[in-house]
Amino acid sequence: MDGIDGCRGSDLDLRIREYWEERARGYSLATRISLNDEKDMFRTTLENVLRENRRLDVADMGTGAGYAAIAAGMMGHHVVGIDNSECMIQCARRNAHDFGVDVEFILGDINSPGYTGRSFDAVIAKDVIWSLIDPVSAYMEWTMLLKPGGTLIVADGNYYLDLYDDEYRRKTQYNIMKSGKDNNLHAKTNMDNVDFNRIKELAMELPLSRIRRPSWDVSVLLGLGYEDIRVISMDKTTFSTLTEDGPMILPSKFMVVARMPTDSDVQENSRTVADSEMIDAISQRLDRIDEGMLSVLKSLSDGNRLKIALGLIGGGMTVSQISVAIGISPSHVSHNLKVMRDGGIVESHREGKEVIYTLRHRYAMEALLGLAGSISDGTSG
Repeated sequence: MDGIDGCRGSDLDLRIREYWEERARGYSLATRISLNDEKDMFRTTLENVLRENRRLDVADMGTGAGYAAIAAGMMGHHVVGIDNSECMIQCARRNAHDFGVDVEFILGDINSPGYTGRSFDAVIAKDVIWSLIDPVSAYMEWTMLLKPGGTLIVADGNYYLDLYDDEYRRKTQYNIMKSGKDNNLHAKTNMDNVDFNRIKELAMELPLSRIRRPSWDVSVLLGLGYEDIRVISMDKTTFSTLTEDGPMILPSKFMVVARMPTDSDVQENSRTVADSEMIDAISQRLDRIDEGMLSVLKSLSDGNRLKIALGLIGGGMTVSQISVAIGISPSHVSHNLKVMRDGGIVESHREGKEVIYTLRHRYAMEALLGLAGSISDGTSG
């Protein structure tokens, strides 16, 4: 890959590190805002991925101001955060102290972390892979750190792909038109007026700025021997483009979760009782089950509403179309759609004189209903 070998690679690595040194204070402020938001998408998704009743050994690669490391520490896990920016590490330590979380932060090279053997149950990399000169090498190094059955969690995005990809360029232009330029948390917390054009210029020298992901990540991880690879969308809104094979969603932010093989099909944590050190963390996690989750489940706890959700998986429909499809009156359809809208299940938009109803999170709902079907199949016998 360009920029990996020789002086060019060393020079690029130095310029990247200098940029993040300057961004440390603003990045730390953004981290604190996110940590205070219990409904932040990354945090809630990480809690679902690492939801185990035992204390895990976790490494956070490229920890920055410590967001992922502190979030995992709040769950009761033993966490090590590694970063090559001294300013970021200082911010991370201060943030961990202020949030009352014990995390070990180390100034070091995430491409060569200094640990030997299978040291960790989980390795996290949040918004890191895209910025690496040699991402494949990093994946290989982190894989060697995972215990059998260990989990790799990569939260990343197609950052700066719009510099090379026309469809992503149109997506960026659409988002700017819809929300405004630099209308995001990091732009709003740029405390030292750092020029964001610098990171854009650096991104043009990085290999993953030209590659559509997460398909690239999945192929690399398959080659490294991972199994049970899952991709979770972290986009709050979706953007589709029309191809010869039909509409295709262009992902921006995503999480890839992959597991290393074990020596047994039975996981260790399913054979043991809960770790006593984790009881407080488990209790706090359960306390955060809010009305939003209950509202979603209540919205589906009716046969007609369940049929509506199943019908909308195939695409949008009007009230009259739903009425014909499931065999109830339009007034009953409208009532059920209101309940589902209040529960965050459906949304609507107008096309001419027609109001079209669609699922807000189509693929998540498809997975949820599919899981429900699998559970019911298992209990029917």
